[in-house]
Amino acid sequence: VTGDFAIETRLYVTNDLKEHGGLLVWKDENAYIRLEKTSGSHNFKGDARYIAHVNKIVSMAGRSIGLARVPALYLKIEREGNVFTGLASRDGTNWQTCSIVTVAMTDPVMVGMYAMSPGDLPPTVTRFEYFRVYRK
Repeated sequence: VTGDFAIETRLYVTNDLKEHGGLLVWKDENAYIRLEKTSGSHNFKGDARYIAHVNKIVSMAGRSIGLARVPALYLKIEREGNVFTGLASRDGTNWQTCSIVTVAMTDPVMVGMYAMSPGDLPPTVTRFEYFRVYRK
């Protein structure tokens, strides 16, 4: 993807909070960002968190508040130049800003979804309803 854009997805959330995954904007291994819903057994207990990876240094940029136990979680990353805003919502209409980060990424960048079971956490099950790219 080139230029300014927004990417969005909706994840189903189960009562046992087994989901762990989200959105990814990738330039290369030295420049990428993740906005993810964490699993219930993770330290963040099901919250969404926003992470920047720059020159192999991982920085926790921010997180959502009060969205761990919703029926579905909407995630969105908006890009304007090198400024990326991570957003989370319970309804896809009212958005909570997790954080805003600046990461130098020349065009084009790759965007997508991912699911994972990090470290020694129990297996996760992540289901996405859709993935959208909006051009600005």
